Amino acid sequence: MVAELAQKFSKKKPNGKDIEKISQELLGELQPQFALAAGNAAGVGWKTGGPGGRESVAAQVAAIRSAAWDRLDESDQRLVSLRITMAREWIYMSASHGEAFRALSEETMGVLSLSRRADLLNGIEARNWRNVWESVMLPDLFLLGARYLDRFKTDLWTSPVTAALRSLAVANDGSRLNILGAIPYHSLGCSHPHLVADAPYEEYERRMLPQELAERSAEFKLFLAFQADSLGVEPSLLSDVAETLTSKVFRSAQMMDSKDWRSPLAGFATIMPKDIKQALEQ
Repeated sequence: MVAELAQKFSKKKPNGKDIEKISQELLGELQPQFALAAGNAAGVGWKTGGPGGRESVAAQVAAIRSAAWDRLDESDQRLVSLRITMAREWIYMSASHGEAFRALSEETMGVLSLSRRADLLNGIEARNWRNVWESVMLPDLFLLGARYLDRFKTDLWTSPVTAALRSLAVANDGSRLNILGAIPYHSLGCSHPHLVADAPYEEYERRMLPQELAERSAEFKLFLAFQADSLGVEPSLLSDVAETLTSKVFRSAQMMDSKDWRSPLAGFATIMPKDIKQALEQ
């Protein structure tokens, strides 16, 4: 990387702007590497509530430290919130709307594992809402919210959520939301954060490297953005509290082994707006 940048400016004497550009490009390339190293160090030193968790801590800290929070704005957080809320509304409406149920049945293929998808659909038909909401994680809802927009060019029903989401989606394509993703270093060989559709968590349980499942479930930034939206907190401020709140989650998470993805996700869901507010005030 250094050699490439040197060659780019070797034909002319670099001025102040050139030096600044080189520095920014170099920092952009090296920051994810620093984040990965910091994550691995944290995986050794952080306390967790159970014997497992080292890989998950490392992946989550790496994801947080790689985030350029200042590149996000409040409309990005609102888009996260609206997608998640839209998915919840879609699920609820599926209990009384046949076309919505059929579409949900199709769009959850590949998003949820076979068992969780069955729990979701059977729960909707039986009006067993506890089973329904236990079958989908917040990141699943985020993905389903995006699929709703792709699936339906016109809404099957109208609500404040459908109107707000469609209005915002016109101006915000969600491209900046990659900042909220994990670093898929072991699964994809990339050292930059990506927020993309991925296989269900259960698929990763069968993989040999525990780091791959840890990266798959390193999604606290998405939970944080969702809760921060209700506070009206600027995304740039989250850089000061993200790691503190992550540490709080893992101290309580009872992870028994490296295949336990449910415990950290359940822990992420315990962070409420009041926790963010309290962390910001300290």
